[in-house]
Amino acid sequence: MNSVRIKDGVIIALLTAPIILQTANAEVNAERQNELLYFIKHDCGSCHGMTLKGGLGPALLPATLSGQPKDYLVTTIMEGRKNTAMPPWKTMLSQDDAIWITEQLQSGLIQQTELAENKHAKTKHAKNDQAQIKQPNNKDVKQ
Repeated sequence: MNSVRIKDGVIIALLTAPIILQTANAEVNAERQNELLYFIKHDCGSCHGMTLKGGLGPALLPATLSGQPKDYLVTTIMEGRKNTAMPPWKTMLSQDDAIWITEQLQSGLIQQTELAENKHAKTKHAKNDQAQIKQPNNKDVKQ
């Protein structure tokens, strides 16, 4: 009877190991998370809609993705889908990146990235700098 319990435990461990490993492997540092959020908004958003509500590709919202197995979504990201516009991203993303993206999409934690905010801030500062440049008025211009 002990051998059955051990076998059952081994089988359960073997079946759950990929799930545990994927969650453990999905640790992505903060800088990379920021890059991946930017990637989701701009690269994924170019086909799936900038709000990820769908476009050329299906919606990437928690309501549409939460029922999908994580492995299926990770494979889709990495390998793409044959005979569709979904490209493989394995040359640009690691397995950990794809797992992290999947977790973010399934949980609905996608937010504006610091990269986008920084770009906006730089644009705003540039406009302010231009506004502060003294523009000559008619009195300053010699005729």
